[in-house]
Amino acid sequence: MARSARPELSAMRRNYVFRRDNFTCQDCGWRPVNIPADWDARTHSAPHEVVGPPTRRSIYPRRRLLTIDHIVPLFHGGERLDYSNLQTLCSSCNSRKGTTPPIGFLLIEGVAV
Repeated sequence: MARSARPELSAMRRNYVFRRDNFTCQDCGWRPVNIPADWDARTHSAPHEVVGPPTRRSIYPRRRLLTIDHIVPLFHGGERLDYSNLQTLCSSCNSRKGTTPPIGFLLIEGVAV
C-alpha cells in the first residue's frame, strides 16, 4: 500500500525543535560540529556532517544529518504538530527507530514488553 502524502513540518516548527534541542540528537547525543549561528530552516539544508567517502551506489559523500522525529509515531496515534511529540534525532537513530513507539507508550497501552 502506498504511503499517504502529508505536508512537511513548517520551517518555523523545524527551527524551534532544532534550537530547543540544541541541534543535538536526543537519542545518541551526536551534534554536527559547524552549525552557523544564523541557521534557519527556510534558507539552509538540514544540519549535517560528511561522515565518509562516496559509496559504490552514490557519487556523493555519505552524510549524517539531523531530522525531526515524532516521539509517538503518527502510525501509533501520535500528534503531528504537538511540540511535545517532536524531537531532534540524527538520521542513524531515526532510521533505526522507524515507527517503534517509545517504551513508556507501550506500557501505557498495556502492551507486554
